[in-house]
Amino acid sequence: MNSKTIRLTDNATIGIIGGGPAGVFFGHFARKYASENGLKLKILLFESRNFTIPGPKGCNMCAGVISHSLVERLKEENLILDPEKIESDIGGYFFQTGQHGVYLKK
Repeated sequence: MNSKTIRLTDNATIGIIGGGPAGVFFGHFARKYASENGLKLKILLFESRNFTIPGPKGCNMCAGVISHSLVERLKEENLILDPEKIESDIGGYFFQTGQHGVYLKK
């Protein structure tokens, strides 16, 4: 397979398809690394969902369960989660097998 190296230039435009976690994180880190290398980028994020509409047509307004270590990593990137958007913290985990269960408290 023939591979080519693509080099971004100053004021280049990057189009990202999808505004989910992968697309948003890619945009964040692309901007960060470009800035560290003295480049300015224009980043266009294309997303078909309308996040102002609650429910399946837009988004269920939930990022799901994320680990404490990810929350700390986000803080290192100056990406702070709005405390009002956090529904609850997990205090532990319950693992259920066919006949037994084990509770692991945080």
